[in-house]
Amino acid sequence: MYQQEYTDADNGIFNQWSALMGAREYRSASVEAERVYFHSSERITRMKALLARTWALKHLGDFDRAFENLRRASPRGLSQELQYRIHHERTLLMYLREDWEGVLAESARLNHMVRNPDWQLLSGYLPILALLELERWEEAHTEMQIYLDKLEIAGPLPGSPPDRISPRRAALLSTFLPGSGQMYAGKTGEGLGSLGLQLVSLGWGAYNFYTGYYVTALFTGGGLFQAFYFGGIDRAEHHATERNRIASAEFNREVTAWILNLVEPSLNQKRQSLSDLPFSH
Repeated sequence: MYQQEYTDADNGIFNQWSALMGAREYRSASVEAERVYFHSSERITRMKALLARTWALKHLGDFDRAFENLRRASPRGLSQELQYRIHHERTLLMYLREDWEGVLAESARLNHMVRNPDWQLLSGYLPILALLELERWEEAHTEMQIYLDKLEIAGPLPGSPPDRISPRRAALLSTFLPGSGQMYAGKTGEGLGSLGLQLVSLGWGAYNFYTGYYVTALFTGGGLFQAFYFGGIDRAEHHATERNRIASAEFNREVTAWILNLVEPSLNQKRQSLSDLPFSH
């Protein structure tokens, strides 16, 4: 695909890059694309060289460098095909870099700059995935339904988002009843242990006070109780936050896989129908 895309259009200037990509020598391919960019005086060839280097860096998993590389590209005034490729790659790299707000902004820019509805659909799943990661689940659900309708795909949407617990409530519970916040967050054993440690430290302080060891009662018993008490509050809030994060990540992962599996056949058909747009992820 790479060789057909560039050799025909650029008189073989990307032959070496194409060969390196085919041999999976992605680092060398990145250097070769940069060489083409540096030596060429043709703007279109330079923009294609930036795309070529982006693909090589993306194969290396170096998404940050790939994104910084593509920031040098100026899509304005180029063909619709090249504009689309540049905006799509920017959007995809923002997703891979976990810049969810950036994905939404670049997707809006893509839809404004590139009017071809089929090309818009080929990138249309990315803002939905970004909304999922931002936990804007209602918006994601609405956009997903619109997107599937455009692809003429019917089917039940995935289940409801996970129930979330309140980290603030977990902290308050452990403030007034030690250990209860951890139990609320699903850590029953730790909650009972926290309660037990605080009772033991209080008992130790009280015993030393009763026997006249006031300094030991204050600094040992009181100090231990204070550490366990405030530590328990922090742990309760942490566990609640972590539980929400894990549940959200699992839900998003399942929905993302569901979306991609569902739309991939339709997107493959559209890619095949656009023979003048060799497509690369």
